[in-house]
Amino acid sequence: MSNLRREEAIECLKKNLKPDDCLVATTGKTGRELFELRVKHEETPRDFLTVGGMGHGSSIALGIALSTNKRIVCLDGDGALIMHLGAMGIIGSLQVKNFIHVLLNNYCHESVGGQATCSMHLDFARISRACGYTGYYYANTADGIIKAIQSIERGTGPHFLEISLSPGSRPDLGRPTVSPYKNREQFMDYLQKYDLAAL
Repeated sequence: MSNLRREEAIECLKKNLKPDDCLVATTGKTGRELFELRVKHEETPRDFLTVGGMGHGSSIALGIALSTNKRIVCLDGDGALIMHLGAMGIIGSLQVKNFIHVLLNNYCHESVGGQATCSMHLDFARISRACGYTGYYYANTADGIIKAIQSIERGTGPHFLEISLSPGSRPDLGRPTVSPYKNREQFMDYLQKYDLAAL
């Protein structure tokens, strides 16, 4: 565990990933924080927010990665990842080169009350390698995140980046101001524009 908070980690990722990387955020506060960071920096909405679909973010991100050349970054939570751990085996077996799986590990179900998960007892380095991910990276500081991204840039996916975090979020954290339907439409529009430009 570290003193790094999830929103700080998301901000660091957003600043240091490639500008056209596409983010898929798990349900709960991860998606809420990503949405508010886009609004704060007046950036075009382009992320998929897995509202109400706990555990399904990585499978959704995988489906997207298989349908585009764009690099897809899944922002997962420890509770959500553990809920559908089998998805990691599918991701690894398919060897999706444009897939980065980020585990925002604060060791609890923060969005629904802070109950502890079992992630403290799980070795995600061994799990990800056993599932077929090409690389495992760990960070518990902003500098560590930057170094991990630099390492990821030198290889092909699927990559697994575990970020150890402290629980907690802003008391004034809001919710997305667009509906899930509108979010989906904005996301699909962004992907289609990218793929057409790549032709």
